[in-house]
Amino acid sequence: MNPQLVFRVVREITDLLSVYPELGEDETLRSDTLEGETDINNILAKLVQEREAAYAMAEGVKAPVNDLRERKARLERRGDGYGEAIERVMAAAGLSKVMLPNATISVSQAAPSVVIKDEDAIPERFVRIKREIDKAAINAAVKAGEEIPGVVVGNGGQRLMVRVK
Repeated sequence: MNPQLVFRVVREITDLLSVYPELGEDETLRSDTLEGETDINNILAKLVQEREAAYAMAEGVKAPVNDLRERKARLERRGDGYGEAIERVMAAAGLSKVMLPNATISVSQAAPSVVIKDEDAIPERFVRIKREIDKAAINAAVKAGEEIPGVVVGNGGQRLMVRVK
């Protein structure tokens, strides 16, 4: 959809509402007037059509994206397998470094790392606790009339709802 058409209809609506402020008080009259004096319904219908097409296209690329993710994972596993094969060959040959025309390969001892065998046996001073706000519990408490420090109720803003036939 051409953004200039949207801009044009918004300008037409704004102009009509400024010339006829009484339209602001009666939604039925305002709707009927805007339908008769502007292209609002055609533009909204086209916007809904374009919106649905965009969502359909997004849904359409979901399967190929998932296929590509799976392919990426397979290729990474294949690359890891080649790396393991390189390490086996280097170990069998007793080599720590090989210079090739397209790469220099070296094998070195990795730094020691900690392996956790039993998480429950770890002393508390080595445990981090992640603090997470429970918005559902806060929402329920606020709806029940409880005032919670640090919480205010927002106005919720606007929400677009489009039901397609």
